[in-house]
Amino acid sequence: MERQEFNMSAAKESIESRPQITPRRLMLALEAAVKLQTKSVEVDGKDHLKEIPPDSKVIVATTHLSDLDVPMAAYVLGNELNLIITDQSVHHHFTEEGGSYIEMILAGKENFIPIDHKKSHKGKEPSFNPDNFAPMAEALEKGKDVVFAAHAPSKKHEKNLKNDRGGYGAVYLAEISDAVVLPVAVEVIFDGGTGMYENHFKTFFKKPDVKVHIGAPFKL
Repeated sequence: MERQEFNMSAAKESIESRPQITPRRLMLALEAAVKLQTKSVEVDGKDHLKEIPPDSKVIVATTHLSDLDVPMAAYVLGNELNLIITDQSVHHHFTEEGGSYIEMILAGKENFIPIDHKKSHKGKEPSFNPDNFAPMAEALEKGKDVVFAAHAPSKKHEKNLKNDRGGYGAVYLAEISDAVVLPVAVEVIFDGGTGMYENHFKTFFKKPDVKVHIGAPFKL
């Protein structure tokens, strides 16, 4: 599969012409999470949003080196896109991850689509289930833009952590839905680690600076 370049002249309207349509309840929850856990947020690459052809289905493929990556990507794009977020199925059950479940309920359960996870000797890991993608494809058809982690979450929680284990969920969804992929990279910069759940208390006391890089959209 090859990345296709867009014809800019064909895109007579930009993504900026779209109204703010991400649900307010979700945006308020994202804003609260960001303000509670970050010191500053810097965003570059927003001009790339103008390259998304009108009426395109959009998949936001973001990094997942910290627990802040997905909500941060959704937060900076929430005024431009009509977002719905994919997340671990364990977040949808209070008995499995109570804290995440409560956070999801506050943000609106209807704003999230679960992805199956399986238990292994390493803990809970993504499990590819094609049935998970049917509601995502349906959401795209109805005008939603899907936020998807582009790789498995980090587990070592170290500074300068590299994650070479790419995921294929966003690619699969793009193939079955003919959607545009918008890559987003999030840098969480602080001394205590990469910001996964073990470091949440550290981020409250010593908030990190965050840089969000929006890449050029492409189609497979």
